[in-house]
Amino acid sequence: MLSEAVVQGAEIISSRAAEQGRRYESLTALCRSVAGPADLANFARSVPVMPHHHHPIPRPKPFAPPKPPTDQSSSPPSPGGGGNLDAGGFDGDANSLGVVGAGN
Repeated sequence: MLSEAVVQGAEIISSRAAEQGRRYESLTALCRSVAGPADLANFARSVPVMPHHHHPIPRPKPFAPPKPPTDQSSSPPSPGGGGNLDAGGFDGDANSLGVVGAGN
């Protein structure tokens, strides 16, 4: 009885393996027929040609770090202070401030 059960199990496994072999036979034949260079050439022929651009493709500009603003109208301050200016920021010319009676 045990030997009959073993034989029956082996037959089931064998039939399943044969069925699976038939299932994948067409796939293996297709895989064997693959030729890389020929397939690539066929693919390249089937891809449509893209139209040429009449405008150049914009290229990114190289990065330039930001620079502090430069004031072109005034000279750089002297190490001791602001030149002829006093501590309040005035140059001492009362007439330019509109003070009446000063300096005249």
